[in-house]
Amino acid sequence: FMVPPKSTTGQRQKGAVTAAGDSEIAVQWIKKGEMGDDDEEAEGEDVITLSSFEGQISPVLGQSHDGVVYHPLLDTSGIFCSCGIRDKWSPHFTILTCLSFAHSAIEDPTSEDGMRPVPAGSSNEMCFCTVNPGACQDFQAGQWEQLARRRFFTEKGVAPLCVSASSMEATDGSCCIECTSLAGTQLGKIQMDSQKTMEDLEKEIQEKIPMKETGVAWKIVLPDGACVSENLRYRSIGSIFNLH
Repeated sequence: FMVPPKSTTGQRQKGAVTAAGDSEIAVQWIKKGEMGDDDEEAEGEDVITLSSFEGQISPVLGQSHDGVVYHPLLDTSGIFCSCGIRDKWSPHFTILTCLSFAHSAIEDPTSEDGMRPVPAGSSNEMCFCTVNPGACQDFQAGQWEQLARRRFFTEKGVAPLCVSASSMEATDGSCCIECTSLAGTQLGKIQMDSQKTMEDLEKEIQEKIPMKETGVAWKIVLPDGACVSENLRYRSIGSIFNLH
């Protein structure tokens, strides 16, 4: 999944690499058919210059529509080293043990291999192995947190935009959408009907809130820190922000 070069929305799209060279790759884009996930069809092809992905782990932006997780304990496909679970495996292990292992790894990154209690504070220790050399180096240099955030939120120019909404005094059901950067800088305000959908708001934001030249599209971040998922895009603004 990656952002097509001609994208105007910043949405990642499924694709397959049909040819690869030293400096560029050819990608066949794939879209969902009318029957859903099991019905897919080809939709155009692009040749992408790899230099446009300078500084990224690889030109593939992720295995899903979501951001890339850049972490010392996760490889570029988002997979843990399984020795911590495999070497300590026993019949009493449950899915909660595996989830606790993953939670501990993600919550407490490290650039060194070693044993760690799972869950935290318990006497059960499991092995954690670093599998991403680049992330380890950045962690040791004190640069990992900033780079990890940038790779998750702003790959290929998709930048986070924090939005909040408040009702207006008018009786026509309109509301005011305030847009700010992660640093809290106000970037603009938009007045909309609270019965409009989040998809409508996304279109207004892409048109009216200016971006830097390197940007492609905004990624909306709600007040609770969540991003707008596919099932929220068609709900009304009023219901998302609890406007009455």
